[in-house]
Amino acid sequence: MIHEIYPKVFFNQYDPSKRPAAEDRVIAFAGREFLCRIEGDQISYPSYSEARAAAPDDAAFIYAFDISGEDYYLCRTPERLSIEGFEYSDISTYGKVFPMDRAYAAIIAFHLNNWYSSERYCGRCGSELVPDGKERAMRCPKCGNLIYPRINPCVIVGVINDGKILCTQYNRPNAGRFALIAGFAEIGESLEECVKREVMEEVGLKVKDLRFYKSEPWGMSSSLLSGFYCRVDGDPEPHPDGVEIAAGRWFSREDLLEIYTPSHVALTSDMITKFMRGEVTEESLFGK
Repeated sequence: MIHEIYPKVFFNQYDPSKRPAAEDRVIAFAGREFLCRIEGDQISYPSYSEARAAAPDDAAFIYAFDISGEDYYLCRTPERLSIEGFEYSDISTYGKVFPMDRAYAAIIAFHLNNWYSSERYCGRCGSELVPDGKERAMRCPKCGNLIYPRINPCVIVGVINDGKILCTQYNRPNAGRFALIAGFAEIGESLEECVKREVMEEVGLKVKDLRFYKSEPWGMSSSLLSGFYCRVDGDPEPHPDGVEIAAGRWFSREDLLEIYTPSHVALTSDMITKFMRGEVTEESLFGK
């Protein structure tokens, strides 16, 4: 998955005292596009010295994070940077490039950049926000309102029944391949309650025996994904809502082996792949 970058280590503690060194990496955005160099399937980013020549305002550079001793900075300017050898690419490129730590850097930088872009004015009094001096937060100098990066909790659900896993297809043009049920947690509900609600809302099924699998930070939607497996409680016939979900279908391992191409970056794909390869079974999850 996107955050599994071993042996590299992601270190996200904010340090407002840090100042960029010449060799530090810089990621700049223009909407959904980010500045990088892609050679084959290898991605790299401009150094601070290269970016500084293109963006002379030093205040544009904001410390983002550290990956195994390599510091990354956001460069936030209204203009697209022009640096020889680097071009802007859509953020979706992250799923096609290596090494994984640099692909992961793009996703986390995208999450941070979107947050900085949206948190410009105080929601209480309307005053312009300023960076907090201690934490990764924006502070209102007038009323003291403190705003942290937004993280949306979300569940991914692998419903298993009689040797098959339930996959759904969104009700929209070019919906693409089938995927697992997913949805955002609502105010006042636990993740477990969110699983049950989302499955009922999308395909009209009751579920039981929830088993947490693993989590994944997902900067594309500013989310923290939590993966659960569970099994049907009662009638297994899916009834898609017809609004968000167009189709629901049970897939056997054999079905998936014929049609499914795993992705190395997404929790949904990881959960489907584990089932497809027999690494996750009803017996291993729920016993006999």
